[in-house]
Amino acid sequence: MKDFVRVLEAFQVIMDGIEQIKKQAEEHSEMTVGLLGKLLNGFEPLKGLMEGWEHAFDWEKAKEDGTKSLRCY
Repeated sequence: MKDFVRVLEAFQVIMDGIEQIKKQAEEHSEMTVGLLGKLLNGFEPLKGLMEGWEHAFDWEKAKEDGTKSLRCY
């Protein structure tokens, strides 16, 4: 479980980087079309998946003791 949390954290870092690139690209509107625009927009599904995992379980507890520590909603 610890490794899974590390993977999720790595994806968060990637998504933060993508958001920074998107902000820069929006300042130069011609960069949001074409290949770069397609690449940046291709990460949108990952953003939705990450939002689902953010609250699925206690990440810190999983890193500490290796359990999922699922939260029931």
